[in-house]
Amino acid sequence: MAIAIIGGGLTGLASAVFLVESGISPSEIVIFEKDLRLGGKVETEVFGDRPVDLGPDAFLTRTNDATGFANQIGIGERLIRPSVFSASIYAKNRLHKVPSGIMLGVPVNFKEFFSSASMISMLGKLRAAADFILPKSQLGEDYTVSELIGGRFGREVEEMLVEPMLGGINAGSTKDLGIEAVAPMIRSAYKKSNSRSLTKNLVSVSPKSNSTIAPQVPFGSFSNGLSELIEASVKYIEGATIHTGVEVTEIVSISLGVRVETSNGESHNFDKTIVAAPSFAAHQMLQDISADARDGLKSIDFASVGVVLLRYRKDSIQAPITGSGVLVPKSNNFLMTATTYASRKWSHIASEDFEIFKVSVGRFRDTRFLPMTDDEVAEKVSSELEQILQITGAPDLTSIKRWGRALPQFRPYHREMVSSIRNSVEALNRVFIAGASYDGVGIPSCISSARNAVSRALNSSN
Repeated sequence: MAIAIIGGGLTGLASAVFLVESGISPSEIVIFEKDLRLGGKVETEVFGDRPVDLGPDAFLTRTNDATGFANQIGIGERLIRPSVFSASIYAKNRLHKVPSGIMLGVPVNFKEFFSSASMISMLGKLRAAADFILPKSQLGEDYTVSELIGGRFGREVEEMLVEPMLGGINAGSTKDLGIEAVAPMIRSAYKKSNSRSLTKNLVSVSPKSNSTIAPQVPFGSFSNGLSELIEASVKYIEGATIHTGVEVTEIVSISLGVRVETSNGESHNFDKTIVAAPSFAAHQMLQDISADARDGLKSIDFASVGVVLLRYRKDSIQAPITGSGVLVPKSNNFLMTATTYASRKWSHIASEDFEIFKVSVGRFRDTRFLPMTDDEVAEKVSSELEQILQITGAPDLTSIKRWGRALPQFRPYHREMVSSIRNSVEALNRVFIAGASYDGVGIPSCISSARNAVSRALNSSN
C-alpha cells in the first residue's frame, strides 16, 4: 500500500511512525514537506552554546500520548523534567506570584485565592465570589471562555488570570476561544452538574494535592531539546522517502487512489494520503477532493507569533528571578506576552555567568511585531524585560524566530466543524486529515491526531 504524508512536522512524522508500527513498510511511505527542514514548529537552536527550543519547549506528561511515543521511538529514557515550575504575573507595575487555589486561572479554592491573588483588587475578588450566588449560566452547547468564566467571575479574573494563562496557551483571546475546544474539562464539569457555582463544580475535577508527596512536574523534554523527537522519528522510519523543499499544490482523486501534484511539476499516485498540513494549506490542495470542506478549512484563523531569545550577564539583573517565567496580561500593552526563564527552567541550559530568557510576542489580532525589523523587536522586548527584572545592562546575544500563522484559533463549535470537514474529506476513504488545526495545539494532541488518522486510514476500504 503506497501512502503519502503531506507535511513533515511532528504530526506528519508521527503518522509515518504509526504506519511503520502497524506493519506498513517504510519503502511504501513518501513524505512531502514544503520547508527545507523537518519538524514544523519543533525547532531547537544552539544559542551561544546551549540548546534552546524556538517553538514549544516541553510536553504534557499527564497522558501517555507523548511519553508513549517517546518510548516507541527509543528516547523515552532520555526524558527530563523542568527544574522549576511556577510562574509570576506582571501586573500593576510589579511581579505577582500566580495565586494558589486556581485551575487555568479559575478559582477552585476561594480561601487560597483570596489570600494569594495579589494582582486582583478586593472589589475584583468580591466580584469573583458572585459565582456562588449568580443563577446557573444558560449558554447552549458551546460558548466562548469569556462568556462562562468572565460572566461568572468578572473582568479582573478574566483579564489578569484566565487571559494570560488559558488564552496564552493558544495565543488567543478568551472572547474568541471556544471553551469546548480549549478547556473541555471546565465546560464538562459545569454542564454535568446542577450546581450554579462553577467553582463548586470544578472542585470535584481539580487535581488533589498530597502534602506528604512532592507532586511530579507534569511536563517533559530532552536535554538536546524537543528536536530529539524529530530526529528519533526520522531514524525510526528509515527507508521512507522524504522530499523537503517540495510543496504539494493539489491532491486529485483517481480511480484507484489519489494523485499528488507538487510545486516542481511532478505527480505521484498513491493508495491513500494523510494530510498533516495546516488547514489553510489543506484548503488549497483539497479543492478536488471536497468542495464541501473548503469553507470550513478556510474559516480557521491563526495567530502569528514570535520568539526572542536574549542572554544577559547575571550581575546585570537586579530583581530576584524565581520560578520558570512571567505571564504578561494585555493590560500592560507590552509587545511581549510571556517570558520563560529558560536557564532556570532547564538545568542543562543553566550557566554560571548568564541568564537566558525566551520571550514570546504576538497573539491573535496583535500583529505589532510583524512589520518591525528583528533589531526593533529585540530592542522593544529587551526594554520590557529590563523593566520587569530591573536589568541594567543590554543583552550580549539575541536571536529571533518568527512563526507566521502558527497557532489555530478554536472558536465555539470548532469540534462540530472539524467533524463535518472530516466526514466530507474522508468520505472516499482515500484522504485523511490530522494536525493542530483540527485536534488541538501541543505535542500530545498532534501525536494523538496522527495516531487516529493512521487508524482511520488503515481501517478504511476504497
